[in-house]
Amino acid sequence: DKDYGDIINYSLGNHEDLFIIDQNGKIWTQYIFDRELQDEYKLTVIATDNSTIGSTTVTIKIQDINDNPPIFIWPNSNEIRHILSDDHSQRIDINNPSSQFITDIIIRDNDIGNNSLIQLLSSNNEHFYIGFNNSLWLKNSSIL
Repeated sequence: DKDYGDIINYSLGNHEDLFIIDQNGKIWTQYIFDRELQDEYKLTVIATDNSTIGSTTVTIKIQDINDNPPIFIWPNSNEIRHILSDDHSQRIDINNPSSQFITDIIIRDNDIGNNSLIQLLSSNNEHFYIGFNNSLWLKNSSIL
């Protein structure tokens, strides 16, 4: 402040329940944020001295952390019988010609970016494997 001796007081015009602004204009919080609930906050910061008031908007962006488990969309346990009864012979795995396509597995993760990447791993199973794009295959269709 160019006016010598003026003391600047800072306050917030909104979100006082989540943020605190100190005497130096630093913004603090003790709240634990969840990007999946709200990814951005716009704060109105107000500065006053003896004779004038100024304000500005500060945007706070919440970063994503890997805090959500993958959710299986398809298949769920009620749909397994339906999948096994359908004829899926139209899909072929050129690397395993004796295999039989069963279904695509659809998974969602509410995180974003690298935190939302999902990799399916199968145990050392003698009958099934996970193929390209999360597809489930029977290793040897002759056992059907």
